Amino acid sequence: MTVKIKFRRLNGVGVNSIFVALFATGVVGSPLSSNAQTPPDPGRIEQQLPTPTPPSPAPEISVPQREDLTAPPGSDREKFQLKSLAIEGATVYPKSRFESFYTQLLGKEISLSDLYGVANDITRLYRQDGYVLSLAVVPEQTIRDGVARLQVIEGYIEKATFEGAPPQQLARLKGFGEKIQASRPLKVKDLERYLLLANDLAGFKVRAILRRGSRLGTSVLVGKVNYDPVNAFGELTNRGTEAVGPFRLQAGLLLNSLMGQGEQITLRGATSLDDPHELALGSANFSIPVGHDGLRVNLGGSYTEFNPGADLKAFGINGRTFAVEAGLVYPVVRSRNTTISVSGGFDYADSRNTLSFSNLNAVLSEDRLAVLRVGVQLQNIDAQGSFLASAQLSQGVGGSTSENQTEPLSREAGSSTFTKVNLNLSRTQKLPGQFALLLAGKAQLTGDTLLSRELFGLGGETFGSAFDPDQVVGDFGYGLRAELQRPLLYQAFGMTMKTQPYLFADHGWVFRNSPTAAENSSDALSSAGLGIRHNFGSQIFVGLELAFPIQRTDRVFSSDPRLFFVVNGFF
Repeated sequence: MTVKIKFRRLNGVGVNSIFVALFATGVVGSPLSSNAQTPPDPGRIEQQLPTPTPPSPAPEISVPQREDLTAPPGSDREKFQLKSLAIEGATVYPKSRFESFYTQLLGKEISLSDLYGVANDITRLYRQDGYVLSLAVVPEQTIRDGVARLQVIEGYIEKATFEGAPPQQLARLKGFGEKIQASRPLKVKDLERYLLLANDLAGFKVRAILRRGSRLGTSVLVGKVNYDPVNAFGELTNRGTEAVGPFRLQAGLLLNSLMGQGEQITLRGATSLDDPHELALGSANFSIPVGHDGLRVNLGGSYTEFNPGADLKAFGINGRTFAVEAGLVYPVVRSRNTTISVSGGFDYADSRNTLSFSNLNAVLSEDRLAVLRVGVQLQNIDAQGSFLASAQLSQGVGGSTSENQTEPLSREAGSSTFTKVNLNLSRTQKLPGQFALLLAGKAQLTGDTLLSRELFGLGGETFGSAFDPDQVVGDFGYGLRAELQRPLLYQAFGMTMKTQPYLFADHGWVFRNSPTAAENSSDALSSAGLGIRHNFGSQIFVGLELAFPIQRTDRVFSSDPRLFFVVNGFF
């Protein structure tokens, strides 16, 4: 028997009505039933498989510590009346900035040790403001008529060298050394910025040592370089779906600075471990720094194809997405504790979903999207924890509309011209007893009806952990997560181990601006559970999570707990 039905995607995105053989065949249940499977969307599969990122150890910067000047023996007995104090060599501050250190001594009898105390106060001022090599000294002098003199030495790096780097990489590293040498007097924010940017070069780890220079106040920077030309990574997880997965495997190579410019080429492939025919993803990305101040150009492309299995296999569904992107990233602030970056870019994606069942061949949907994006990212580390935040504005500038193509869109009322804002926030706060609290949230805001690729999704690793990726999607919405963590650090097998058991709860809502008759105007997911994360040094990460579904409003759901795992490694 053949009847007319309207297909619904697993994520709740409707497509145009098509004719298919249905319920009498017994192949699948009703698309509105609790156990129905419907086609996943090719525009979102690649978003569910982000490239794993290796941990970034903090760079080592060793600055020689300078103790306060010590007055020579007998200085307390060297008395004189101070009538005026000349401070020479200072260019950072006006002379009036130092007056508070000695005005109370003018016209009084003081000792030579008091003069050393003023010099130390000036040195501390420079150090507090980040001038780590600058200091004030009491020069050799004969004090006549109560006129004394102090000498300020505004320190700098007189030479910067890098050891352990291949010859073709030295020119790129020397550029950062020249930036540091040009900072006179040296300010710690400049030292940190350019050493961190050197560490950002693909494959490089630079450990910096400052040695005393040839003159007082000068230093020599020695960068000890470790360079890995090639890295490999892999990841296995069961956070797929029944139709495409659930076991998903990805692996790739990082080609680091092979041209000597600090560039990185990332080659990646992903598939379904259950049936490789269900999923094939390939991507290539190229990133290269421009100049020596942190600007980076990013280019990338990916191709994703899937053929859903399980109950959907009989319908011969095929989906594919081709996507390209280009962008710029610039770190406005780059330090060990704070990084603020701005970014801008353009991306284009073409997604197509087709069906081949019996004698029927049909296009379920086709979307083309051209989007401009600008964003800002903040990362801050303090004594009590860390804070991450990002905001991104996306503007659709062209692509598919119901007027310019005959194929159905992924959403009947969706548009490729849209405006939306995405927000992400997280705070990790230290608690007594070595516990920590993680609070995280994400949101999407828009007044437009979006196509599938641009929708806000809940379900997956962080928000809606007990559910499949993109279990519910909408035009706008929010997700919240809280974790109580107890990290444990210890040494074993010659490496640093980190074990982090945790409890979690999450909740989120999605809202639809133009819901179809088969969709709710809004849907929610909630879950809770416990898990453990373990790092074997910086190379291997293992995560295990037991998640309990609590709420799902789009259909009847099972409250049975689900066990998820992820294993990834960098070599």
